[in-house]
Amino acid sequence: MVILLIIFLNCYSYVILVLSKFAFRRPNDDMPRVIEVGRREELKAKMLKLLSTNGRRSIGDLGKNLGITKPSAYHLFLETIKEYDLHFIPEIDIEKIWKYEFIKLARMRTKKEILDEAIEEIPEAGFQEYMALFKFKGKQPSDEEIRKAMGNSYMPQFVARLGGEYGLIMYAVARRYNDINSFVVEFAKKLKGDTMVELNRINANLGYFPLKKELLEKFNISETYLALLMGLNEDGRQEFISIAKKYKKEQQGMVYAMDRLKRTEILRRVTYFEGKQKSTVNAIIQMKVTNYAKFFAKRENWFMEMIKNNEKRHNEYVYMCDVSNPHGILIFSSFADRARAKKAFREITRANGGVELKYIPMKEILVGQLGIRDFDMRYSDLYKLLESNKKVPRFVPKEIDNYYDSMKAGESEGMSLENSEYS
Repeated sequence: MVILLIIFLNCYSYVILVLSKFAFRRPNDDMPRVIEVGRREELKAKMLKLLSTNGRRSIGDLGKNLGITKPSAYHLFLETIKEYDLHFIPEIDIEKIWKYEFIKLARMRTKKEILDEAIEEIPEAGFQEYMALFKFKGKQPSDEEIRKAMGNSYMPQFVARLGGEYGLIMYAVARRYNDINSFVVEFAKKLKGDTMVELNRINANLGYFPLKKELLEKFNISETYLALLMGLNEDGRQEFISIAKKYKKEQQGMVYAMDRLKRTEILRRVTYFEGKQKSTVNAIIQMKVTNYAKFFAKRENWFMEMIKNNEKRHNEYVYMCDVSNPHGILIFSSFADRARAKKAFREITRANGGVELKYIPMKEILVGQLGIRDFDMRYSDLYKLLESNKKVPRFVPKEIDNYYDSMKAGESEGMSLENSEYS
């Protein structure tokens, strides 16, 4: 009897304990909070900035940074992906690829062999970035003719029709100048007609262009490193185990490859581009330097104004690069509307000195994508330049312990728009 009484009391205590947990629990702890429309738009803007610098952030990390629950962050994440059609991909520093290519070439060689091979192979290691502007006299080539003239070359990454003086622009990546020069000459010949070309090797200082799979396949680097980059280029948020399985590599090798590629800055970050851009006007602003003293006197103030404006609105400057002919800068931009485009052009004119500016409308993208994203400019090379000259506050990025795998246990389950309450 006593034993039965003890068992009854234990069971009763356990039931009371369980019920008390539910009684004192806040309602809907596991349900997403209802967020007002204005507040939700503000949170989405913050989420876009967070994902621009690390597209592999976990849902828990996003919620923590936004100050909302994990379920709310999950649904907001799905809503943002759907609204902007976000594509997560790696941002690769083309200029640094040669390091790993040469390391692979030098492996298992004697010092003399390395030296001999260095003299012969260094010109063949790595890739360079180029921009080609085309002027067509007379009849403009059709889209089909342009695509046919490019053939199956890996070099063109982005091609767009332009309005005004120029008819076409091409961003390309090639191993050597001779390669791209030969390609551009043959491309112009195939178009038939009077075509003029301005070809520049460029130095990027802001933004990126999504890269084609065919280019990545040309990288002569470790198979594991290449497998990781290829997997991330397909889906920057997929888990390492999925990439390892597809490319028949060890999962631990993926983790090591991510660490090495990040440390050497070949992989600058996993980021995104917007498939459904909210902006309606794409354009290129061509800046030709006419007075170096005046330009450099105002350049940093212009950079500071650009960073300050980025805090107020969606990032308008998609890609910036230095060119040598004519010497200056090309600014790929995406504006909300024509009125904003005109105002931005006036702002750049006012902020700079010793330059001539030309507004070139972008009419249609034929190949590739613009890397449109709402980027946190504190992570940009422009900010680092200003920081080194003590023009802006020092910025120390927070270390994120979930970079190597974006999702913790259970988060990958049901990660589809169909399961979202916002779908």
